[in-house]
Amino acid sequence: MIIAETKRLYLCKLRQNDFNALFSFLSDPQTMYAYEHGFSGEEVQALIDKQLQSYAVNNFGLWAVILQKTEKCIGLCGITLQAYKEKTVPELGYIFQKEYWHQGYAAESALACKDYAFQNLQLNQIYAIIRNSNIPSQKLAERLGMQKIDSIIKHYYGFTMPHYVYTLKK
Repeated sequence: MIIAETKRLYLCKLRQNDFNALFSFLSDPQTMYAYEHGFSGEEVQALIDKQLQSYAVNNFGLWAVILQKTEKCIGLCGITLQAYKEKTVPELGYIFQKEYWHQGYAAESALACKDYAFQNLQLNQIYAIIRNSNIPSQKLAERLGMQKIDSIIKHYYGFTMPHYVYTLKK
């Protein structure tokens, strides 16, 4: 099911049969450098299950980013719920196969998700919680009009990870 369409991409709800496409890049430690590890098969399945549940409950989640020319899944982009300062906030996030980095796909899909969040979901504010070492994502958040409002520490997979919090109001 197509959620949004851009000049070069479709954003579609994930399906169980997307497992192999997702595993092909989510298992790559270089692609997943911000997470400090590539995902196992169990972690990819948990991600799919979590998104399917989020679609049912929230009407949003991470969506498959499909290249229109080839109909290949090249990444994920969407809105998820994340913990921030004792509340849960809608976060715009994405992950792309490394061979598709620096080609404008993240910006194109993130802009579509931002528009979807404000127009279709009627959200008044979105967030981006980005590792302090992830300069490209910080620059993209700023290009989307987001402003850095905070610094936090996340503990994940045995690592202490500083993050910046960005936000944008409708």
